[in-house]
Amino acid sequence: PNGLRLGATVSAESDADRMTDQDGLTNLDPAADLPNRDSDDGLTFTAYWIDGTPAVITYTVTAPASATAGDRYVNIWVDWNRDGDWADGEVACVHGARDEHVLINQVVNVPAQVAPGATAAFLVPVNPCQPVLMDRAWVRITLSDKPVATADDDGRGPGPCFAEGETEDYLYDPTLEFGDAPDSTNNDGQPMTTSSPA
Repeated sequence: PNGLRLGATVSAESDADRMTDQDGLTNLDPAADLPNRDSDDGLTFTAYWIDGTPAVITYTVTAPASATAGDRYVNIWVDWNRDGDWADGEVACVHGARDEHVLINQVVNVPAQVAPGATAAFLVPVNPCQPVLMDRAWVRITLSDKPVATADDDGRGPGPCFAEGETEDYLYDPTLEFGDAPDSTNNDGQPMTTSSPA
């Protein structure tokens, strides 16, 4: 396998919040509490998640012209319970329970699904878990040359690393624009109304 990446660009980095970083900006700035600062661009989300309501994560994979034929693997984790890891298998949600490993070893094949020199998008259905309504959650996506083994399914990957691939981390931060939204229900099933000042 040769050089597949998530999104259009890839930057080498030694750690999420420490330099050196190829694009000159760390992904995280803990002191300022700032996430998503660098060039990670392989993952997009629906605007907001509601517990138990189907949603979609979209990821893109780019294959350079020199990409060799074969399978690569994509895994996605969501820290549903906000405990700082992706290791939990049965997180209690408002509606049922969820595994934090939401996409397991989805095959992306060159050239069947992405041709050398091209980019392809993939849609992943998810069933969100919101123990705290409208709370933030860390999301990790990994593209790799080998499938993730059961022993490594908490997002860390094998030691020392995959021979090829890319990992991107995102802080999913829901935004909900009420505006003139119609009356609806929240994720507890309780009536929710909107109103305008008189």
